[in-house]
Amino acid sequence: MMIHIKRILFFVEIIIIAACSFTDKNNPVVPKDTDKPNTPFPIDGALQQENLLTLSWVFAGSDSFHVYLDDVNPPVNIAAKVKSKTKAVVYVSGTDKIYYWKVVAIMSNGSSIVGPVWRFSTKSQHSTEPGFVLEKHSLTTTPPSDVELLFQVLDMDGKGITDLTVDDFSVYENDKIISYSESNLTITKREENKYKQKVVLLLDNSTSITQDPENPNNLQLLKDAAKGFVDNMTDQQEISVYKFSSAPEQLIGFTTSTNKAAINSAIDNIGVGYATTNLYGSIIETVDDWKDFISLDSIIQGTLIVFTDGDDTQGSKTLQQALSAIGDKHVYTVGLGSEIDPETLEIIGNQSFIGLTDITELSQALLDIQSEIKDFSNSFYWLRYRSPKRGNNIVSLLLLIKDNPIVSKIEGQFSSSKFFDPAPGIYVSSTVTNPTGSDDIILKLGGEPAEVTLRTYGGAKTPLYTWEDHPFIIRVVSDPPTNSKVQVQPAANATVGLINIKVTDTENSFDTIIKFNISN
Repeated sequence: MMIHIKRILFFVEIIIIAACSFTDKNNPVVPKDTDKPNTPFPIDGALQQENLLTLSWVFAGSDSFHVYLDDVNPPVNIAAKVKSKTKAVVYVSGTDKIYYWKVVAIMSNGSSIVGPVWRFSTKSQHSTEPGFVLEKHSLTTTPPSDVELLFQVLDMDGKGITDLTVDDFSVYENDKIISYSESNLTITKREENKYKQKVVLLLDNSTSITQDPENPNNLQLLKDAAKGFVDNMTDQQEISVYKFSSAPEQLIGFTTSTNKAAINSAIDNIGVGYATTNLYGSIIETVDDWKDFISLDSIIQGTLIVFTDGDDTQGSKTLQQALSAIGDKHVYTVGLGSEIDPETLEIIGNQSFIGLTDITELSQALLDIQSEIKDFSNSFYWLRYRSPKRGNNIVSLLLLIKDNPIVSKIEGQFSSSKFFDPAPGIYVSSTVTNPTGSDDIILKLGGEPAEVTLRTYGGAKTPLYTWEDHPFIIRVVSDPPTNSKVQVQPAANATVGLINIKVTDTENSFDTIIKFNISN
C-alpha cells in the first residue's frame, strides 16, 4: 500500500514540475514587480476602450499617486493626483488612438517609485467630444415612496457643471423611464438645501514679501487681493484667515458673508512676519480646521487657498506630512516669483497651482479660484421623486444626462417593501417605522425644543408651509424655503395645557392641526 502511495506522489510531483516548467508561447507569464505599481486595468495593450474610463493599479506602501497619461511614450502629462485610492477616472479623445500611462507612487519620505509604462487604445467608433461625468454621493428612500438621490456633475477636468435642469436628465426604474409629472420629480441646487462652503486663506507674510525693491508695496497688494476675494464670497460661504511665516497665526475664524467687514479688517491687520517660511507646518495646521461631510441632509465642503512667495525654508515638517494631512481635501496654491518650487506647489495644489510673476496678478488669480469654488459647490444636485413601485421588490435606478457624448451614469438599487399609498394631505414627523407620523407633540416647560418635520403627499407642487402664530409657542425654521422642518419649544410665559396650531401647505391647498401638549 505504501509503495502505491509513493508512486502516486511521485507522478503528482512530476506533473507539478511540468506545469511549472512550461508556458504558453502565445501568452508568456510575466512576473509582477510588486515593488512598483502593478496589475494595471485596463490591462497593458487593451483595445477598444471608452473615452471615459477608470484606470486602476495595485501598490502597497503609499496612498498618494500621480497618474501620467499621454499620447507620447513615455507620458509626460499628469492626468490625475489621487490620495487614499488606487484608481483615477480620466477622459481621452480620439478613435483608434493609442495612449500611454504610468503611475508614480509618492512615498512617506518624499521619494517616489515610478511604475512601468502601459498602453491602451480607444474604440474605433466613438464620440470624441468632451462630456459630463456623473458622481453619486447617496441614495435613500423614505415613506411613503420617496426616492432621494444626491449627485454631482463635473466636466473632464473635475470642474463643476452648474446649469443643468430637470429637463437635462433621464431617470429609469427597472429600465423604464419615469414620468416626471406622475412622479413629481424635482431637482434642486445648493441654494435650496443645507450647504456650507468653508474657505481658509493661508497668506505668507514672511519678510521676503517686502524685500522686492521693484515692488515695495507687495504686502498691501496681497491684502487688497485677499479682500477682493472676500467681497465676492457667497451667502453659504464662510472664510477663515491665517498669516504665516515661522508659524501660522489665525486672524479670524470662520465668518459668514454677513460680516465681510470683520474679515477684511483682520486682513488689514497683517504685518510683516519673520525671515523663515514654515509652509508645510502651516498647511498641516490649517487644513485641520474643517471636516468635509456630504449627505442628503447637509453638505460641508472646505477649501484651503495657500499664497506664498517661497519654498518651505524652516524644515520642521515634510512635504509628505503635509500631503498626508491634506488627504482628499481641496487645496489651491498660488506662488509668486522665482524662489518658489513650482513642482512642490503643484503637488500640494490638488485642485490647481497658479504661478505668478507679478503680485498685481494675484487679484485675478484669487477671483478665478473663487469662481471655481462657486462652480464646484453648485455642481451638487438633489433629485427627489415618488416611485410608483410597490411590493417586496428590489428596484434598479438609472440616471443619465440626455445627449451626453460620453458614457457616464449613476446606478443604484432600493427596496420598495415599505412603500404605500397615503391619503393626500400633510403628514407630521413621519418616519420609516411610523410612516403616517403623529400630530400630537409633547413639549416640556424649560425643556429641549422638539423637531417637527412636515411632508405633503398627493400634492402636484413643491410644498410651502405657513404656520399659525401663537404667543406660547416659539418656532425656529431650519430649512427654508419650504419651512418643512421647524424647532418648536414653549415660550417662557407658556402655561401647561393643550395648544392647537394650524399649518397650511399654500402651494397644494392642504392644511392640518398640530396638537402641542405642554407639561411641567
